Amino acid sequence: MRLLYAIFENYTPRYVLDAGANAGFSSRLFKSIWPESVIVSVEPDYKNFEALQLNVGSLQGVHPINAGLWGRKAKIGLSGNHGEWGKIFSEVTGGPGMRAYSVNDLARKFNVPGFDFVKIDVEGAEGKIFDPSSDFSWINSARVISLEVHDYFAGYFGLESVSPQIDAVMSGKPFTIVSDNEHVLYVSNDIINGLLKL
Repeated sequence: MRLLYAIFENYTPRYVLDAGANAGFSSRLFKSIWPESVIVSVEPDYKNFEALQLNVGSLQGVHPINAGLWGRKAKIGLSGNHGEWGKIFSEVTGGPGMRAYSVNDLARKFNVPGFDFVKIDVEGAEGKIFDPSSDFSWINSARVISLEVHDYFAGYFGLESVSPQIDAVMSGKPFTIVSDNEHVLYVSNDIINGLLKL
């Protein structure tokens, strides 16, 4: 945890993507720490989204959107429910559904040149975000990517595991991996090198 504090003590993100924003607690925290940042808060569950709107609606520069994060534009619907904190959305064809966007789609939608801090906690849909056919140019702007990896939900997405897809995309990229029991952080090597010089 000391490393995480050190990272954000010496680095202030300008554009933040909070995917899986739930009720908006992380978005509020980010805005209080980085008041000049622009934050796009993505939450597909409507009940959670209503709470998100209440919690961030008065904050300038925070943009809540009732949608999912995906590897491309898609239509999604609820396919699994593991409680308020574990709702799983999968792609649907035909019939009702809700919007899902890629990281690049959201950047364009909110006139963001590139998200430099990306937080993804999407109950297994990271397997779709890191699908090999996706456009990963957004990673070029990122300096910190925080993932909560849900391998145990991979079956909802027709996968045995989501970790190998993430590893394949991030392999060879200029990031150092930092992890705890719950999160995997990809921190740009320039940030890590700067910390080593302190």
